[in-house]
Amino acid sequence: MNAIAQSPYSGYLDLDRTRVFYEVEGAGTETVVLLHGGGPGASSRSNFEHNLPALSVQRRLLLVDLPGYGRSGPATQASRESAFGYYAGVVAGLMDHIGVGRAHFIGNSLGGGVAFRFAEMFPERTGKLVLLGPAGVSYPVFSPSGRIHTGLGERSAEVLRNPSEESMRAFLEEMVYDRKRITDGLVAERLEALTALLSLDNRDDPASPIFDMWLGAEDGVVKFNRADFESWRTCPRVTAPTLLIWGRDDHFNPVDGALYPLRYMPNAQLHVFGRCGHWAQVEHQAEFDAIILDFLAEG
Repeated sequence: MNAIAQSPYSGYLDLDRTRVFYEVEGAGTETVVLLHGGGPGASSRSNFEHNLPALSVQRRLLLVDLPGYGRSGPATQASRESAFGYYAGVVAGLMDHIGVGRAHFIGNSLGGGVAFRFAEMFPERTGKLVLLGPAGVSYPVFSPSGRIHTGLGERSAEVLRNPSEESMRAFLEEMVYDRKRITDGLVAERLEALTALLSLDNRDDPASPIFDMWLGAEDGVVKFNRADFESWRTCPRVTAPTLLIWGRDDHFNPVDGALYPLRYMPNAQLHVFGRCGHWAQVEHQAEFDAIILDFLAEG
């Protein structure tokens, strides 16, 4: 893996009529790309902030705000283009920009789906994958895709239609098992990030293709792009060593969704946290950090 400039530092990459914000922390010969989830107000720092001290001790971390999130500009993918494929291409362009040839990936939800697609598109540039309840890779075998098709999709859309402390809190409380973890500070931070992004978005369509998906629900039912949310079909093609991490109490991606990628990804293993929702890195921080570090050190 290529060395990049002295950290910590941050910057922007101008790319295809938008800009991509990134941060670099830590030191080492290996680079780990951190990719956040798709909820309103998300960013890689907000998703992984408390994990950074442990993960950056021996490795260089690249935190990416995907277009439509954080401090990046709106997404500019073609109307029929796969959102995950678009985002994977953005990550590849950013790696080229800062001189990273190959990296490990830690992706939460949307970020997990993007990391999976990156590994499929650029296997030679992919080290190990850590996928936390990855979007699209999940295939629930006992439950009807949880509540993501209906109630949770409406919670997401409501934040976008009417950004407020109340709507943001209602959405974030679905992310965790213990709702006490959703503090006033976190709600305010996510709401500020979302409203700042929406104020920059002067296009007719939403800043993120994921937002477009939430807002385009019909009769309360979300219509998923099969090119993204049936990524499980290509599990056998992704041969990178993979650690699947799931919360037993995940509302968005039920834990039985882990069984399909565990069975069909050639080099996958699974860790399930009890009393845990969609944010294992938050609700079980110390154990999460230890498991990730052990996995990255193997071999």
